[in-house]
Amino acid sequence: MLSIIKRRLRPLRSMLAVLSLLRSWRRQVAALDAATPAPHRGGLQRVVIFPPDPEALLGSKGDEALIVSLLASLRRIDAALEICIVTQSEQASADAGRLGCRPLMVWRERGPLQRSAAALAGADGVVVVGADIMDGYYSPVSALQRWLLLDLAARQGKRSVVIGCSFNGRPSPYLARALHCLDHRVAVNLRDPLSFARFQPFSGAASRLVADIAFLLPPDNDSAAVAEVRGWVESQQLRQQSVLGFNIHYLLYQDCSEPQMAALVATAAEALARLLESHTVSVLLIPHDYRGSLSDAACLSRIFDALEESFARRVYFRAEPMTAAELKAVAGCTDLMVTGRMHLAIAALGQGKPVGALTYQDKFHGLFKLFGLPDWLLLDPAALQGDRLYLMMERLLRERHALAAEVQRELPGVIELSRRNMLDLLPADRLQAAP
Repeated sequence: MLSIIKRRLRPLRSMLAVLSLLRSWRRQVAALDAATPAPHRGGLQRVVIFPPDPEALLGSKGDEALIVSLLASLRRIDAALEICIVTQSEQASADAGRLGCRPLMVWRERGPLQRSAAALAGADGVVVVGADIMDGYYSPVSALQRWLLLDLAARQGKRSVVIGCSFNGRPSPYLARALHCLDHRVAVNLRDPLSFARFQPFSGAASRLVADIAFLLPPDNDSAAVAEVRGWVESQQLRQQSVLGFNIHYLLYQDCSEPQMAALVATAAEALARLLESHTVSVLLIPHDYRGSLSDAACLSRIFDALEESFARRVYFRAEPMTAAELKAVAGCTDLMVTGRMHLAIAALGQGKPVGALTYQDKFHGLFKLFGLPDWLLLDPAALQGDRLYLMMERLLRERHALAAEVQRELPGVIELSRRNMLDLLPADRLQAAP
């Protein structure tokens, strides 16, 4: 009963938090309008980054790929740049320090706007790593707070930038006022054509079509973990086996129940077993999130257990955590990939590999549009029953060479779009120095 009451009160709590944020924002805008405008400095000396998850920071391998790619792009152009990362926990602050950044532990999702706005002091550049959070799908309050901080930064004369984000077809209505009033100097980089088109009616802010900045992440080909996986892959390829990278996870379903988990594992295991029986293919199970009981590793370990007895030599699963750069190297070892994680798809596509996807939140559709890939490669998790997963994987296997050629043809243009995330932070004539 208590959980039902909490669930019903959630929209009311969100509405009250939104109203509080908007009131605080209006007060700060009025104060800025009454003050002398801050001069805009020509160069950047100090940049503050708002990550997708200030509490976990690197807990998601997708977030890690975004943050590491952004830091590398900034530092290769200006090694002396001071970079701060906003955090919400001691662990996140420690991770920020290990990345060579100064942690600012000021974030509170439902805290006063002034607290997070304190991070803007002394900065001449503010970067929000947009990822998939800026349309309010996960939290309208968290998304709104970021949009308002970007607006305040722009009004203070700071460079104010959203690094490549998705924008789904059903953004939270709580964001409407902030997006409509967003300062025109806020630069919004949208990472696929569909997100770019969806954003236009909601805001007059400057927007640009880019690709995900994680395409710039260099693979860590030299690590011991990657060498171990590569050794197995090469042993399979010597036996004329194609290697399919495979990822699936419980969070494809919102509030996934144990019966749904069991059904997902059974469907995936059955489809993979049919593929292994009928084709010269081996399967590399690749976790891309290691957090908690609902992690990718928890799901894939059950699939491995279901396949191991019959296909022990042709199925490989490494449960130990790897970095985002190591996972990109692993993705590059495969011949083709099927995944429910967008940044694992990006890791594979970024190395010219064909990909099929289990979709969620509209994100994959825009990504695949960048490469001109057909819609049959996209499967809705709600429609995995029957033969659909097997048929998609079987067709991907048959058409992998033509699809790989298409990916490789489009990849240079996608990489160039990825570099465009930096245009509002860095001089255009130095952009080519970025990785």
